[in-house]
Amino acid sequence: MIRAEVTEKRFGDRVILANLRLDVAQGETVAVVGPSGCGKSTLLRILAGLDHAFTGRAERPRQLGMVFQEPRLLPWMSAGANIALAAPDLSAAEIEAALAALGLAGEGDKLPGRLSLGMARRVAVARALAVRPAALLLDEPFVSLDEESARLTRAAVKAYCAEHRPALVMVSHNPADLDGLAQRVVTIP
Repeated sequence: MIRAEVTEKRFGDRVILANLRLDVAQGETVAVVGPSGCGKSTLLRILAGLDHAFTGRAERPRQLGMVFQEPRLLPWMSAGANIALAAPDLSAAEIEAALAALGLAGEGDKLPGRLSLGMARRVAVARALAVRPAALLLDEPFVSLDEESARLTRAAVKAYCAEHRPALVMVSHNPADLDGLAQRVVTIP
């Protein structure tokens, strides 16, 4: 379960989030929507425990997977090594299977600089799923993907959710993402 009560989150004098409560049960998938700059990504950072400078509280399972807006891969490590760093118990075959599920079979030896942005984004999704999270936070994970890659990536996330039932919170502006994954939509004004 994911739970947050944000009484107030500020950046300087500007209040970004106020009087927000979010409860996400295990197995539930929630999309957070709203205009640019309203605090959606900030909310995900609060949920992940990466931002403590707010009034309120946040609870999450210990086993957490997160996909940021940028892939955030370590540039000196191969795609497969980036996954192995997050999930060291996986075998080489399991890492290859995680990449193959996202259309990246045979790409595990490439450094992030040799991957397109869309490929790097899919490696980031594979890495988040590889830790077998009880909570999954996705910040626009399908943006900049061509339609086939986005479909494949949504299917991999959906399959993970069906099998492992994490509490999932996703930020997206794409109706296909919301229709395909979200059971509930929360709007931040």
